[in-house]
Amino acid sequence: MANQRAQQYVISCKELEYNDTFIYHANRTFSQTGFQVDLIRRRTPVLLQVYLTTGLFVVVSWISFIVPPEVVPGRMALLVTLFLVLVNIFNSVTANAPKAEGLTAVEMWVVSCIIHVFAVLAEYAVILKLIQNNKRKESRERRREDRLARQAEFENVALLNVHSTERQCLVQRDGETALLNNGNKDDQPPQMNAAHAQGMRVLKQLKKDIKNERSKQVQEQVDIVAMYLFPVIFLFFNLLYWPYYLMFIEWFG
Repeated sequence: MANQRAQQYVISCKELEYNDTFIYHANRTFSQTGFQVDLIRRRTPVLLQVYLTTGLFVVVSWISFIVPPEVVPGRMALLVTLFLVLVNIFNSVTANAPKAEGLTAVEMWVVSCIIHVFAVLAEYAVILKLIQNNKRKESRERRREDRLARQAEFENVALLNVHSTERQCLVQRDGETALLNNGNKDDQPPQMNAAHAQGMRVLKQLKKDIKNERSKQVQEQVDIVAMYLFPVIFLFFNLLYWPYYLMFIEWFG
């Protein structure tokens, strides 16, 4: 066992303890022989190949918080790629590690990194849902405004047709002939005031801009909260993980 540089574990063989050299079966005592194999993982390779890479992937996932939510291909591709790479690393770790009950320390670390990146992806999904809801509201308002505009245009055309069909008559008085309208001479066809219509359009556009600005502010607030919350959660996990596996396990077995 002198040359073990290529091995991920330090392999050592020990004799069985005294209580393991015999067994009781059917009210009889039987002796047994064998040896005990201890596998101690080398820390340097696993730190460089697993812990460092997965930790950097988690840090890279935080960069997505500064990418604008409207850039869906860039931000989504970054997070999905990191998630799939971490899943591939977890499969590689489980395939090369000895079989054990439950999760080993390395598997626990990789699983926590996967959950962390998935949480970042879920946060972006919430922002996309907010954007989708905002677009649906704008679409409904646009359809309602178009329907009201067509209805108002139809009513204006109907009123113009009514006024244009006024009857006229000839009246002869004192040898003069005059052309009089059947209605009031001061009546004019109803026309929409151009300045008033322009002001209404500007007001509606201003309301839309205010709603869009509020929606963007909510999205930015979600990203800002996540940008500070996720690093704190990952730091808290490290404060629990490393003391537990480096000290508590060795002290209390």
